[in-house]
Amino acid sequence: MADLGPVHVYGFPGFGGLAGDPGIKSLDDLFGWLVERLPPGASDVIAQSMGGALAARLALERPERVERLVLVATSGGVDVARLGAAEWRHDYRASQPDVPTWFMDDRTDLSDRLGEIRAPTLLVSSDADPISPPSVARFLAGRIPGARIATVAGGLTPSPTSARRKWPLLSDPTSRQSDCGLKR
Repeated sequence: MADLGPVHVYGFPGFGGLAGDPGIKSLDDLFGWLVERLPPGASDVIAQSMGGALAARLALERPERVERLVLVATSGGVDVARLGAAEWRHDYRASQPDVPTWFMDDRTDLSDRLGEIRAPTLLVSSDADPISPPSVARFLAGRIPGARIATVAGGLTPSPTSARRKWPLLSDPTSRQSDCGLKR
């Protein structure tokens, strides 16, 4: 990926063992925190889980910052429960008791705005992910113009790092050989 320029990986304050930030009290605050740290100009954005809701919002509110968008095992900012996803909050809270309360309470829904996303978009999901099932990817693809779906068969959706082995696009999003629709 070195030929694509610098890679920026963001962990979110209060998650994954990172110290919290008292200035972040909502997903809106986290979005502002993230935007402040992004490099200038447009980027290829790969995001997983909650990061997908932030990336979708970035593509909507700052479209000049998103060259291409890859959403992995995400809600993409929609109500996944109505699409048949398993309720995950209770188990997540039990396994991650220090996660910020606002995260557990957030119900961001970008459904009505997804049609405004103009960045070429790839949705990576699993046919066996109970939290972000195929119905979520289909819903997102039905609303994001030109979005494509890549499905991991037989297992939970891998992290973006392990997914790169299955989809060269994630290693080289500039590839003109990709059939995933993210061509320049």
